[in-house]
Formats: sequence, structure tokens, C-alpha cells
Amino acid sequence: MKLYLHPKMLLSVTVLAILASCIVSFYCSPNIPIHFSGGQADQFVNKYIGLFLMPAIMIITLFIQRIYIQAAWLIYFSACLHLFLLYAALVY
Repeated sequence: MKLYLHPKMLLSVTVLAILASCIVSFYCSPNIPIHFSGGQADQFVNKYIGLFLMPAIMIITLFIQRIYIQAAWLIYFSACLHLFLLYAALVY
């Protein structure tokens, strides 16, 4: 089995995303931007939804991945989107 598809690796990526969300939630504003147009943020979301939605999707995918192994790629895709949301929450 490839290392990046190993269940422990997927679990560690998910746990790191949850920890990062917990840490960033103390430092970001109540609303974080999720869409930009012309360099300006034009859509915002509550910080708890924005920071914890991707880790929730990752947790659900952990259970789906046991049945359908290719669903593991959704965890990595969600982690990349999550990194963008963390950056947007801290910078804007």
C-alpha cells in the first residue's frame, strides 16, 4: 500500500487540519472571506463554518475511504482548500 493512502497518514492529515483550525480560530476575525473578485473579498462566512467545514468533510471521507479507497484523494483536496481558508482567515 502506498504511504499517502495509508489510513494513519490520512488520519494524521485530518487531525492536523482540526488542530490548525482550533489555533487559527483564536486569531481571526468573526467573518472570513471565501470569495474574491478583483482583488477584493466579496463573500464572507462565519469563522466557525469556514474553519471547521473542511475538517468535517475530511472526517466523513475517512469513513467513506474504508469502502472506496479512491475517496482518500478528497482528504488531500480538502486539506489544500483548508490551507487557503486558513491563510484567508489570518490575512484578511
